[in-house]
Amino acid sequence: MRGVFLDTSTVTDGDIDLGPINASLDACAYNTLTAPGDIAATIHAADIVISNKAILDSAAISTARNLKLVCIAATGTNNVDLKAARAENIDVCNVRAYATPSVVEHVFMLLLALNRRLSEHIGAVNRGNWQHATRFSMLDFPFRELHGQTL
Repeated sequence: MRGVFLDTSTVTDGDIDLGPINASLDACAYNTLTAPGDIAATIHAADIVISNKAILDSAAISTARNLKLVCIAATGTNNVDLKAARAENIDVCNVRAYATPSVVEHVFMLLLALNRRLSEHIGAVNRGNWQHATRFSMLDFPFRELHGQTL
């Protein structure tokens, strides 16, 4: 099977081992960033297309006569014309459970930052408000505790 990765530069700077892709395919072409106007010609003979952000519209999909699978190296599939892929019996898959712990931690970090008005406090400290305050505490921006709140 022949594969094409349309936009490797959007997922790696060379720090990710693409060896497992090579081991799974007879051949794979790695494009740093395929121009939108070149996608149809690039995927024309491919059995598998891997993309992160490159858009696979109906025009590109209809020219790829051998295409059996589109792998999206992201959580969404909004860059693929799913109706066109379905009409051509092309499977489309994405990355499931990608960075789930990181996303959860990011949400909690944002909850705390927003509740404690972190950006406002950072700005005030950078402007010298805390250093020049007459009190030990800087109470310029009231904040709320998470305790008792409902999401």
